[in-house]
Amino acid sequence: MKKILIVDDEVHLVKILEFTLQHAGFEVISCHNGHEAVEMIISEKPDLAILDLMLPGLDGFEVCRRIKGDERVSAIPVIMLSARDYSEEGLEGSLPAESLMRKPFNTDKLIQTIRELTG
Repeated sequence: MKKILIVDDEVHLVKILEFTLQHAGFEVISCHNGHEAVEMIISEKPDLAILDLMLPGLDGFEVCRRIKGDERVSAIPVIMLSARDYSEEGLEGSLPAESLMRKPFNTDKLIQTIRELTG
């Protein structure tokens, strides 16, 4: 069973994602700020991390940079979530994550992307 880490400060969204992903057959762990996210990724080594861009403490950009810069966990795929459309600003291709999804997102598409990234 693939382990997915969800990092978002919107508690209700985390609960919805936990339920949806568990129902799709994933093990789910979660936290609500950037500092916890870095610690959990290193200690839990999930198969994939879903990161909100706007987090308290360290934002999603910084969390992702730290993950990708740490050889112990740099291979863990990251899906970043944002309410902001970064494609208009030309930033989408420069993000360190494997995927960027805009909120609100389609849960079926999210599950498909998780399956593609985790093999």
